[in-house]
Amino acid sequence: MKVSVLMTTYNQEKYIGQAIDSVLMQKVNFDYEVVIGEDASTDRTREIVLDYQRRYPDRIHVFFRDKVTADADRARGFGGKTNFVETFKACRGHYIATLDGDDYWISPHKLQKQVDFLDQHRECALCCHPALVTFEEENREPMLFPGKARDEITTLEHLLRENFIAAVTVMFRNKLFTSFPSWFYEVSVGDWALNILNLEHGDIGFINEPMAAYRKHSAGACVDPNQAADAPLKLIKFYELANQHLGFRYKAIIEAKIFMCWCALANDLSHQGDEAAAKAYALKCINAKPIHQHFWLKLKLLLRFYAPSLYQISKHFHRRLRPNTTIG
Repeated sequence: MKVSVLMTTYNQEKYIGQAIDSVLMQKVNFDYEVVIGEDASTDRTREIVLDYQRRYPDRIHVFFRDKVTADADRARGFGGKTNFVETFKACRGHYIATLDGDDYWISPHKLQKQVDFLDQHRECALCCHPALVTFEEENREPMLFPGKARDEITTLEHLLRENFIAAVTVMFRNKLFTSFPSWFYEVSVGDWALNILNLEHGDIGFINEPMAAYRKHSAGACVDPNQAADAPLKLIKFYELANQHLGFRYKAIIEAKIFMCWCALANDLSHQGDEAAAKAYALKCINAKPIHQHFWLKLKLLLRFYAPSLYQISKHFHRRLRPNTTIG
């Protein structure tokens, strides 16, 4: 089996049919399977995927989770991670492509192009491409993510600096790692963690062609961590756990990202009126080593939270010197 399409779904009756159809439309010269983990939905999702399995028994394999177990996992905060891991273990393909049940692919050549790329680039553990982001409940035009083209080959270091990979675009080599570490279940960005586990064994390949759509909506299976109110705290936890897992080999990069999360927390908490908590995070930033790194940002935080009158004076002079810019 050349490719397994790993699909997880929960309460996605409105979207799951389009997701499966976008896989079945693929034009390929190899065998592939669709492995669906159905996480004990309470709507018609289970009925829909069962119908697809009956119509395509040689291609579609569905694993139905027990409701009691699935609900217990969700109550523990695991979300769909156990469902994902169990579905992952059932995949037989040499390569695995991931697709959430509320997203879909827009090119019938996606699988073929990614297989060809990985066949030709043995140094790559995975490959990805831009995704078309659509906004289900907002009057906004679709946008591309990432917004700019990446180099054809990049590394784990680049992904730690910026998570530029949409889960709907990924294909990776199967069996690069044998088990999921416990920290995988603790983080909110499971797709980012999965990519890190794979990228310990190779590089990232990038095909500069949008071939999938990521649907943003309030009931989405994946919540964008950058949009959540507690995003900085979740990202700090992710970075700390990833840092430990990677043996602190990327400590400088990860600590710089944590520093920026502290800054975001200081600003957010200040705007919410919690000055005591804001000052605590500002102090973390100010004391972060090396002291000279991010010097001007540290100085700004120092003035803002510990010498507010001087901070206001600095803003005044800054505006007079550069009238089209502001600080703070």
